Amino acid sequence: MHLSSDTGAATVVRNRRSSGAVLDLPLDDMGIVMDVDTMEDLANAEALLRARSQPNEREANGNY
Repeated sequence: MHLSSDTGAATVVRNRRSSGAVLDLPLDDMGIVMDVDTMEDLANAEALLRARSQPNEREANGNY
């Protein structure tokens, strides 16, 4: 299977969805829908990853 451009994965998912092989999950995660096609996109993805790896205020205070 060869995927190209923005239609690659979308075509696969659309075809699998029509056969009932896709499970949609409601997620609140920017990284799920983030494309990394350019150096700027990569920098944005890296910034998101860095932000996630920082403990939030509650965790920083030892409250898990």
